[in-house]
Amino acid sequence: MDYALLLENENSKKTWLSIVKDVGADAEKFEVAMHIFLSTDYRMVQRISQTIGIIGEKQPQLIAPYLPQLVQLLKEKPIDAVKRNVLRIFQFVIIPEIIEGELFDIIPI
Repeated sequence: MDYALLLENENSKKTWLSIVKDVGADAEKFEVAMHIFLSTDYRMVQRISQTIGIIGEKQPQLIAPYLPQLVQLLKEKPIDAVKRNVLRIFQFVIIPEIIEGELFDIIPI
């Protein structure tokens, strides 16, 4: 399944959920989705952010290796939709001590 093509053709809840279903618990498929999410294509990052948030909630073990990259992304002050979905992920994962301080410095209290 070509996630970028799907999102380019239709940015909808139906599309997000079909990607979530296709990824399932497959780390290789999730890596493809994360590659899009961590790219510099502003529009595609925004479109796949909801999908990444849902997968982070349902499959936290898939997102764990990417947590340092997500903290870095938050430091770059992403658009609100991306920020919202990244922060939502942190509700469902165990935050490693190594990134805990950086994350708490970023999150406004």
